[in-house]
Amino acid sequence: FPDKVKTVPPHAFENDTQLEEIDFNKIEDIEPYAFAHLKKIQQLEFPPTLKSIKEHAFKNIPYSIPYHFSDKPGEESHTKIARNAFPYFYLRH
Repeated sequence: FPDKVKTVPPHAFENDTQLEEIDFNKIEDIEPYAFAHLKKIQQLEFPPTLKSIKEHAFKNIPYSIPYHFSDKPGEESHTKIARNAFPYFYLRH
């Protein structure tokens, strides 16, 4: 995402059949269903700028993918994650 983009809107990449990588760059907010149903995603590396992940943002993605929340050096992450932000992880075949 370009530096100017701070929010991924609802349903932005939902059902994308080709998306394997996401460079969140300086994203602050990920709205509902923004990345739902991604079958080819390989990993998730969340930036220290991330403030919130809304409900169902990552619905039905492979549960076996690695993910990491990057913190600013010397600080804890304060990202607000909806309790159902990652529902229905599935086993990738």
